[in-house]
Amino acid sequence: MPKKKGKEAPQEELLVLHEKWVEAAKKHLRELIGLALMIVLVAVGWAMFQYQRERQETKASLLYARAEMSKKTGQEKFLKEVIRRYGSTSAALQAHMDLFDSYYQKGDIDKALSEIEAIKKRAKGDMKAFVTLGEGYLFEEKKDWAKARADYEKAARANIGLEYLAWLDLARVSELSGEIDKAVQYYREFIGLKPQGNILDFVEVQLSKLEAKLEESKK
Repeated sequence: MPKKKGKEAPQEELLVLHEKWVEAAKKHLRELIGLALMIVLVAVGWAMFQYQRERQETKASLLYARAEMSKKTGQEKFLKEVIRRYGSTSAALQAHMDLFDSYYQKGDIDKALSEIEAIKKRAKGDMKAFVTLGEGYLFEEKKDWAKARADYEKAARANIGLEYLAWLDLARVSELSGEIDKAVQYYREFIGLKPQGNILDFVEVQLSKLEAKLEESKK
């Protein structure tokens, strides 16, 4: 069992630290998906576009520009039109991103999830892990712990740098769903990454408390 450093932090301080960590993860949701989107667009490459595709891109871009100029009236309609008419273009991918952002800001998680799924279909290999992590946060907001955990697990095991966030996300949703044994497992995975600073102190305290709960439940 990991030993706590110094005095155990007060419960209130731990909760504040925990909330800050959750909010920080959510705050970076769009950045994570945006990074995946950028990589996808670069990976597509202009060399892959034939003449007809280039014409489609031009038309799609013009329609997308019209949507951008209609932020107050009818933007959603134009963005959906870009997707309907030019679904395979980069402009359509950006339209999905804008719709996701709009729905997420409005709190319409189901529609935001639908847009993330469309973006994820365009992502390849490791790039898909970024979008999958973002999808997990939306499932967590819906309190769909099983689907959130499945997404976080994929992100953690992708081994592309998301594991520091994803193992903590896995531990958190396991605690929320009452699966203490899984939370212990995920906190141990995180400690195995050899983190430093306050987050390590927090995790060690949480792990110690959860291990004590498990021992108590066996009596």
